[in-house]
Amino acid sequence: DGIVPPTLNLRNLDPEIDLDVVAGEPRPGNYQYAINNSFGFGGHNVAIAFGKY
Repeated sequence: DGIVPPTLNLRNLDPEIDLDVVAGEPRPGNYQYAINNSFGFGGHNVAIAFGKY
């Protein structure tokens, strides 16, 4: 749909880190690729990359 959802539970953003974070409200965007990282207890870690084709 071309909408980037905001990062949940974001309270403090380090001003010294140059990172484009979507905070507060969703933002329109035209992105071809995205990545999602999930880190769980006991070493259950997953990373997945998404792309349009």
